[in-house]
Amino acid sequence: MEHACPGTNTRIPFPMRPGAIVYPDEEGKNLFPSYQNPFPSSTMALLCFRMNRDRIPADERKSEVFPETGESLLPAGMVCPTPPEKVQGEYAMNQSRLEREIRDLMQRYREAGYFPSAVVRVFNRREMLCTVCAGDAKEDSVFDLASLTKIATATQILRLCLQGLSLETEIREVLPFLREDAELSARTEGITLRRLLTHTSTLPAWYPFYALGDMPFPEALRTVLRRVPASRGVEYSDLNFMLLGKLLEEIRGKPLQDCLREDLVLPLNLGTMTYLPDRSLPLIPSSFGNPIEERMCRERDCVFTAFRSRSVPVVGQANDGNCHYYFRGVAGHAGIFADAAACERLCQYYMNAREELLLEAQREQRDAPGRGLGFQTGTAYPRGCGHTGFTGTGLYFSRSGNVGAVSLTNRLFWGDRLTGGGKMI
Repeated sequence: MEHACPGTNTRIPFPMRPGAIVYPDEEGKNLFPSYQNPFPSSTMALLCFRMNRDRIPADERKSEVFPETGESLLPAGMVCPTPPEKVQGEYAMNQSRLEREIRDLMQRYREAGYFPSAVVRVFNRREMLCTVCAGDAKEDSVFDLASLTKIATATQILRLCLQGLSLETEIREVLPFLREDAELSARTEGITLRRLLTHTSTLPAWYPFYALGDMPFPEALRTVLRRVPASRGVEYSDLNFMLLGKLLEEIRGKPLQDCLREDLVLPLNLGTMTYLPDRSLPLIPSSFGNPIEERMCRERDCVFTAFRSRSVPVVGQANDGNCHYYFRGVAGHAGIFADAAACERLCQYYMNAREELLLEAQREQRDAPGRGLGFQTGTAYPRGCGHTGFTGTGLYFSRSGNVGAVSLTNRLFWGDRLTGGGKMI
């Protein structure tokens, strides 16, 4: 069965119907720049057109289509927007129109089966422009950010660099368990903070550490690096940010959850952003079990018998298997829960930054195509940068366009478990 993405002619070869346990990238198809969920990409595209079309010279309007597919970035039936008004030197949107367009776009994707619940928050460097919700989500709903955790981790690293830490520092110089183990020391030689942030470290993309049992991290890392060959060029890797999480704990001398709260959330006044969320928060469930990771383990002949039940919603626990089963919910690559407002404030921190390092973080790095310092760049993020998360989350902002968006969905939560009243739980 094929499914058409709303607003494009692209066919997606997997079944999509609410009421069945199906997952958008079960087959591992990367058909859109935002690999988990095309909805964030469409939202970014809409913003780019609404805010910036008349500011981009005609010969530079490469962001009008996805180069990979040639498809229009505009949702189906949506005409090119009228030029934005210029007010006090800033370009402003018709916010009510923007909200209607995003609501319509969100509803089309939801009805097509891409997610049951969502929050989109659009903002500029100073204020929130609109918030749109769908399904069970409210403005203050708390989602599992998945790999958006990496942006929080990267920001903490960059803030340490503003205080004197160097991006060219080799990680084995900071982490004793790498330095004191001859095999790990040799394998991590030359791997700097910069290479971890840009995913050019040569470390493998992923491995189920939890399948190694209770093996301590240094031993587990040694085992993984023996089993998986080194990568080349840019290889998006969870291991990079696992190590950055360990590095934060080593430098700061406190658990990673305390680093997040004391070094990022409180100083930047982010609000609700945390590891191990309190169950009293308005949490949105992320999935039923970990069926995709079960398949990934089978493909690697890895045995793990303690996966969560597919019949029970995952709520308030990290969806990511390594984070949940191995790191007990706290890791540098995944595990953070937050609402859209907290993600917005984190983006605005970069949109208002003047430090050259924070500006550099938002630009594509030399020898790392499509990568900033923690951020992703390229056609998926016109004139800006962003990141996505496996659970269906994404953020994007453009300093030059003075616009950004946070898109939080729970794309993995389609299930066939119904309540007595027939409503999907």
